[in-house]
Amino acid sequence: MERCARCQEVVKHMQRTCKVPWPAPEIQECDICHKTTDPKHEARDCPKWNADMDWCETCGHIGHRTKICDIKDKPEQFTPKRKAAYEKKLQSPTGAKTPGKAAGSKPEPSSKKKAPTPTQASSSKSAPLPMHNKSAAKLTPCPATMDEGSRRQLRNVKITKTQPLPLPKLTAKNLEKAEWAKANLDLCGFSVSGKLCTNNGDLVLANFFPIKFDPSSKASSNIRKYRIILGKLHNDKEGGSKASKSKQSNDVAKKRDRPPKRETIRALIEGLLHDQRKPDAKVWASDYLSHVVSVGKLFDDMPDNEVVGNVYSIQHFRPGRPGEGWQVVDSRLVYEGSLDKKKLENHVKAIGSREPNYLPGEDLSILNIVTWKKINVSSFRGIRVGKKFYPEEQDPRYSCNVMRKSGKGQPALPNEHTAILYHIKTGFFSSIRPGHGSLLLNVNSATSAFYAPINLHDWIVARFMRGGRVTPRGVRELKGLRVTFSGDVGDMSSRKKRVIFGVSDNSAFAEAFHLKDRMVTVYDHMIRTYPSLRPFTKNTACINLGGLDPKWYPADKLTIVPGQLVCTKLDNEFTEEMVTKAQRSPKQNKDLIKDKACPLLGIDADQSLYHDFGLQIDPNFVKQQPRKLPLPTLTFAQQGGKNRTKIIRENGAVVETIQTPGSWNLADVATNGRFGGKGFMHVVNQTETISMIRIGDKSDPDDLRWLDKYFRDPLLDGLRKYGFTALKKPNAGGFVTDEALLPDPDDTFPRATFKSTLDAAWTRLGQPSFVIFMLPDRDGTNYSHVKWWGDCDRGVANICITYDKLSRFEKKTDVNFIGNLALKINVKLGGTNHRLQNPIGVPANTMVVGADVTHPSKDSAETWPSLAGLVATNDINCTHYLASARIQPNKTEYLDDLEGMMYERLSAYRTANKRYPDHILFYRDGVSESQFGMVQLKEIPQIITACQRMPLCANTRAPCKAKLTFLVVGKRHHARFFPGEGKDGKSFHPGLVIDTTVVCPKQFNFYLQSHDSPLGTAKSGHYVVLKNESGYSGAVLQEVTNNLCSLGSRATHTLSVCTPARYADFLCDRLRCYMRPVLEDRIPVPSNNTLQAYAHDMTVWGQGRNEGNRNPWHDNVKDIMFYI
Repeated sequence: MERCARCQEVVKHMQRTCKVPWPAPEIQECDICHKTTDPKHEARDCPKWNADMDWCETCGHIGHRTKICDIKDKPEQFTPKRKAAYEKKLQSPTGAKTPGKAAGSKPEPSSKKKAPTPTQASSSKSAPLPMHNKSAAKLTPCPATMDEGSRRQLRNVKITKTQPLPLPKLTAKNLEKAEWAKANLDLCGFSVSGKLCTNNGDLVLANFFPIKFDPSSKASSNIRKYRIILGKLHNDKEGGSKASKSKQSNDVAKKRDRPPKRETIRALIEGLLHDQRKPDAKVWASDYLSHVVSVGKLFDDMPDNEVVGNVYSIQHFRPGRPGEGWQVVDSRLVYEGSLDKKKLENHVKAIGSREPNYLPGEDLSILNIVTWKKINVSSFRGIRVGKKFYPEEQDPRYSCNVMRKSGKGQPALPNEHTAILYHIKTGFFSSIRPGHGSLLLNVNSATSAFYAPINLHDWIVARFMRGGRVTPRGVRELKGLRVTFSGDVGDMSSRKKRVIFGVSDNSAFAEAFHLKDRMVTVYDHMIRTYPSLRPFTKNTACINLGGLDPKWYPADKLTIVPGQLVCTKLDNEFTEEMVTKAQRSPKQNKDLIKDKACPLLGIDADQSLYHDFGLQIDPNFVKQQPRKLPLPTLTFAQQGGKNRTKIIRENGAVVETIQTPGSWNLADVATNGRFGGKGFMHVVNQTETISMIRIGDKSDPDDLRWLDKYFRDPLLDGLRKYGFTALKKPNAGGFVTDEALLPDPDDTFPRATFKSTLDAAWTRLGQPSFVIFMLPDRDGTNYSHVKWWGDCDRGVANICITYDKLSRFEKKTDVNFIGNLALKINVKLGGTNHRLQNPIGVPANTMVVGADVTHPSKDSAETWPSLAGLVATNDINCTHYLASARIQPNKTEYLDDLEGMMYERLSAYRTANKRYPDHILFYRDGVSESQFGMVQLKEIPQIITACQRMPLCANTRAPCKAKLTFLVVGKRHHARFFPGEGKDGKSFHPGLVIDTTVVCPKQFNFYLQSHDSPLGTAKSGHYVVLKNESGYSGAVLQEVTNNLCSLGSRATHTLSVCTPARYADFLCDRLRCYMRPVLEDRIPVPSNNTLQAYAHDMTVWGQGRNEGNRNPWHDNVKDIMFYI
């Protein structure tokens, strides 16, 4: 039995739960050893004291922490030293309660213990300058509680003007971004097709709500914006005694310099504005993180005519450290300017020129704060993440809980570990955007995954525990996750929220740390320190919650804090459920926005939120006239030297030139199809044999025999029907198989092991130039090894399929699957599946280019590189896109060596066509609106330089003087388009163009829905023209882009964005496969020259394998589209 130091009896309870009052200080015993003599001491001085024990600085007892002390106002129960310190503070002039020093610490001289003045407590080193003749009153430091007397003090303290804050130091990066912002103003002027539908029944609804300034109100002409800079606590200030500084470790110093957490900032600002210093302005709103906006001046103490940069001192209270009560702090309000109504109105006007030096970002941010007035307050029940909010009340049709499903390659889990891992929630995005003619509030539904608030051990075991350890990917995902510890007193909502900094390779039973003069395991330490938390799990993961100075906690006593967004990419088994919940028809999306989002955004009957700020908002979706493009006509096989068009149906009618609303059936292209097809446009009939390598964790001859029995004949017969006439018959060796083993999951260098086993299988097959790999599952790591081996190491074109795709062949041949295989095989052998019947619409001798950049995850090491990919055509049909790629510094947003990649592609074009292109049509993927200036200054000049560097063409003796048209392809936008009232509620057929009203004003841009979405709401591509030297009109460029969306070589439908942009995306995905060992921490970080070390590592990039070539792949595949 344990002895309770509080009631001094042998009982089953612990002193933290004991309800008996503590004895008087003079008869108390030590909370730890229960001794009153030898010599007499209290817990903090006990030889058995452990720094990890919970100890209260207020009362001096252990078992709880200062902030939750239940006797902080009962000094008669304090320990002797804590009571003496309390009484000493009562004798001070203020009579305030301040915490005493820990026992054994040397007290500072009384002259150093004076309470700081508001000036000293300020986060600015400048002294406040009173605005008025009378001096401002001062707050009494450290009130015991926030009572009416404290609030009365606050009302008597003036808000005073103080000296301006020092200007921030501008770094080279800041200056570069400023140049990019200026370049954002230099974009192509507005262009519209002028070919809109005139039938009112064709009106399109968009998820935008028009906002205008109320001409009858003066409020919108005086909306001011202030930045809030919270003051620090007096003991957060720089300085202090040398002795105290010498005692602080670097880790502690770093913790003191960390900015407060978002929830702390939100609570402090909300307390300041709603409780302590309520603004005098009648109309105001805040984001409760950094800014507050108001109609007129925020406080009466401020002047009517403010100057941008004015700084005001605002004194208030904030909770101090445990045991310190409420502290006086001196925060700052910085006037950042008012809403420039005139310039904003001019910016969105449909006519007129663009303001040369005006960027609307600051004014739009003011209006965004206004629209979120009901969402930013604490009464909102839900989650806020950036520009998205997720109401607490969820519609079960669009939300769910996700559990891990059992599957091949995953360990079996006991029932208690089949836990809910994620919550799928539906929320909303909103943002004010400038439209063509008015301001618009864009509102869209959003579906996201959140971590389930469950026991961390259960979550790890179900998600990332393999072989008794947390996988490297699991370690990366856990970093930054917030948890609570069961040993902290109170419920989960009141417990301290701690951040995960890392995971040990050892379990809690094996991980040990130095405690005084001996090593103690985490498991043993927890049992002794927190016996009430028993039982503990020996093999649970050990979690670091201490940063650079690790503090290890067992995962089975940690709980995930609710409301945390999943920022990493989920596995397929989880995304399937998420996609299902996010799949909503246009009508469902409209209803969801109207019913759930609009009331929270103040779009209601009275609209008082907007009227108060001098605004008017239309509660109805924007209506506008669209443009509808015709469906492109495709051509497949050749017969007798004449092209024959073989694509299908419109409205069910069969026509000679067969069209479809965005998709086609390959069965109609095959030679035995219903319409007498002749196969693909061009087949490279150099392959007589299809070679297949089965990959598994063990040798299984039965699998090879199964392939021969059920898959061999359908595959070969199917390929012949699409034009592969050179294939041998099955019994003549047209299909050969072998097998290779997967590396052990614990293999330190799995890629090297995989290479040896694949080399052996490939050699046994006779080193074929094309291989089909059959993988056991969709594991991304194994897939990446195969692609690296085929593309980079051996230069063997290949495709991958999984067991589950072939299992259906035992019952019935899947002709659609065979057709899709045929598509990829033909393209990777250099063939052409189809082309447009009519010209694409580009000028003669045009090279079409696509480019993208991909980055490592947010939690990756700073040394991990970014990857840039570029694809470009060299044929007149724009069907073949050859690739270039580069490895570049971490998080570099622009293509660092675009010049070198363009030089390679221009050289390839010259080789194929005996001349240089006259025009370059460039589609850049992955660029946000704020980065247009970056592209203007960093990428377009590289393209021009590459053209200038090209030598004279040997055939024409002419230089390269190609005219450049450059477009940015936007995919991560929130514009959605719905059929008008009375329609069937389905998405539009492909070919919908929106180039008015909701597009960016005074810019050449348009939305194009080029694909069909029969189940959900189609997401259009947003195309912004940055440069137009070829002189495309809006109508022509829209048609060209739409035509390019029909030329995807591995699909049987039109693409959601144009082919060059999608291919660049495919290429970047493949580059990530090559670098997978780096992303999984399988390769140690190089000690120096990290970028070059990665570039020359032959197990990942290996740019040295091809002389004079910086691309990672083998020369054997450089002239085919191996990456799709």
